[in-house]
Amino acid sequence: MRLEAGKLDPRRIRLGRWLFHDRRVSVAGDVACSDCHMPQFGYSNLSSTAVGSRQTKTLRKVPSLVNIAWRIYPHYAWDGKSESLEQQVVAAILNPLEMGNAMSHLVENLSRYESYLKYFEETYGSPKITGPRITGALAAYQRTFMSGNSEWDLDRWEAKKNDRTRKRSKGEALFFGKAGCDRCHKGSNFTDHRFHNSGVGWNPDTHEFNDEGRYNVTRATDHKGHFKTPTLRDVAKHPPYMHNGSMPSLFSVLEHYNTGGNANPGLSPEIQPLALSMQEMEAVVLFLESLNGSGPGDQGPVYFPQ
Repeated sequence: MRLEAGKLDPRRIRLGRWLFHDRRVSVAGDVACSDCHMPQFGYSNLSSTAVGSRQTKTLRKVPSLVNIAWRIYPHYAWDGKSESLEQQVVAAILNPLEMGNAMSHLVENLSRYESYLKYFEETYGSPKITGPRITGALAAYQRTFMSGNSEWDLDRWEAKKNDRTRKRSKGEALFFGKAGCDRCHKGSNFTDHRFHNSGVGWNPDTHEFNDEGRYNVTRATDHKGHFKTPTLRDVAKHPPYMHNGSMPSLFSVLEHYNTGGNANPGLSPEIQPLALSMQEMEAVVLFLESLNGSGPGDQGPVYFPQ
């Protein structure tokens, strides 16, 4: 994957950092992007849903933003509604359950601050504040949210051997072997960036999904209940899990997959009973915990443009 040089311009990143942590980006000035995408929790948080501007409540678990620059396919959000990171930034700003703003209102509001005008000029060559300039800066900053250098990465290089690493190695072998987790969680970022139906949110009484996921975007019947495979980098930092935050722990996620998911007409063929023992599931969880990166991420600025 290659990015245009301007998308990682340090000046854009600096400007995007302010905007990401600035509550004035929301319609009521009460919520910043970082209030939901919290650095210490892998740019997610510890809630099943989140609170947007004016105390609105989101419908889904806040997805992690780590390694968001690293994409095989151009799908963003749980249902893949955005085809670029810039589009996803716009969607978050306009969504009435998130920032709830209008781009024209945001532009007008930021243009009141002399320091923002100065930094837009330093970044883009003129002080004019526009929607594309705002989203470009926010996207540039988010592309710096990288997670690696985990215990698992370091152990692979240093070949450490102790009781904990041996149990973690057993979990790793199960993850890539008997459990078959890598059918969807592929590669160094542990995601195939595709959409799957594991039955989460299926209501057996109504025979419907509470949230139809990818179907809401494509209107293809066979996409009902499909959601994008999330990265497992930093995964232990932000329970609860799944798109609806319905599973409180990594062990509960393993239990869900161990039984073959929730049966429904569109269950993805990759979802099969795993026949893992309690000890084997504990070993896989230990492996997943070893995928946490070494740092909490950027905690944001203390002072903002005025």
